[in-house]
Amino acid sequence: MKSLRLFHLLFTLLLIPSSSLLAQYDGPDIQLRFRALALNYPLNSGVYMEAQGGTRLNIYSNSRTDWVNYKGTNPITFYKEVKQGDTPSVRIPIASFDAVQAPENPLLIFSKADAKDPNYRVNAVNDSVESSPAGSYRIFNFTEKQIGGVIDDQRFLLSPKSTAYAQVKNPKDFEVTVQLAESEKGQAKRLYASSWTFSEDFRYLVFILPSDDPTRGNIEIRLIPDLVNSSSN
Repeated sequence: MKSLRLFHLLFTLLLIPSSSLLAQYDGPDIQLRFRALALNYPLNSGVYMEAQGGTRLNIYSNSRTDWVNYKGTNPITFYKEVKQGDTPSVRIPIASFDAVQAPENPLLIFSKADAKDPNYRVNAVNDSVESSPAGSYRIFNFTEKQIGGVIDDQRFLLSPKSTAYAQVKNPKDFEVTVQLAESEKGQAKRLYASSWTFSEDFRYLVFILPSDDPTRGNIEIRLIPDLVNSSSN
C-alpha cells in the first residue's frame, strides 16, 4: 500500500498537472482531440463525458484508446454509471481535466491512489508522433531509484521521477535486448533483463513503476505498444 501511494505522488509530480479534481466551474465550450490510458485501475466498464447520453469510452491499462473528438464545456468531466438495487443507473463524476492545460496531441492518463478511492486524477503527456516516432521507446521512471538502462544499443540514465528516450538505430522486426540497473551507494545493482518484441512500425511507452515485490527489484515494467506505420501491415 505504501508503494502505491508513493507512486501516485510521483505520478502527479512527473506528468503535466491536471485540473483540480472534479472542478465545479463551467468554462466556455472547447474542442479537444485526445487519447486515453489507465495507469492503474482500468475503467473497463467505461466512462462518459456527458451527464446523460453520449458514447461510452472504455479506458484500459495496456493500450491507448482510439482518438476521441470532444466538444463541450471545460473542464471535461468524466462520469461513471452506478446502479444500486432496482433503481435506475445514475452517472456520477469521477474525474475532470482542464483542456487549457493540454499539450499537443494529448494522451490523458488516469490514475488513483488505491482501489477504495472513487475518484481519478487525469494527467497528460504530449503523445505526438514527433515526440516519440516509430521505432522509439519513451521511458517514464515513477520510482525513487536512479536507473541506468540499455535498450538494444541505446543507453539512458533515469533520475527519480524523470523520463528518457531511446530510438533503435538499426530497425529490425524481431526483438531487442533490455537491461536495467540501479545505482546504489556508488554500485550498480541489476534490476531487470529481458528481450522485448520490436517492430519498426510501432512506438512504445515504458512505465517503470514501484512494486512491493523484492524478487523483481521492487519495480514493475509496463510496455505499451502503439502502431504508427500501418502501410506495411
